[in-house]
Amino acid sequence: MDSQEINRLLCDRFEELCQLLLPNGKRRGNHWLVGDLSGSAGDSLQITISGSAAGRFVDFANPEIKGATPLYLWHKVKGCSFKDAVTQAKDWLGIRDEDYGIKRHKTDRKSTRLNSSH
Repeated sequence: MDSQEINRLLCDRFEELCQLLLPNGKRRGNHWLVGDLSGSAGDSLQITISGSAAGRFVDFANPEIKGATPLYLWHKVKGCSFKDAVTQAKDWLGIRDEDYGIKRHKTDRKSTRLNSSH
């Protein structure tokens, strides 16, 4: 499962996600409003919660703070790596890699090198 699919699934529950990430925010029309990415009171950070622009956000008090996907919002709000944001979002969505045929096996590099030398 790639990040595009995870973003689509997050968009399906985006208002709920905004409530989780930024509980001090409020809905106004098609936007979730909050003071900033730390969740302070206010309404300068606007996040589109539905439609074709769902996931886009901008802080009008600091226009350099902006993004276009729910995963990127997660990454910015939580202050974690994007990889960790993906893992956390998948956990929140209840997604396990096994559900999508993704299998990870540890490879013993030493035995791989030994076998490849034959």
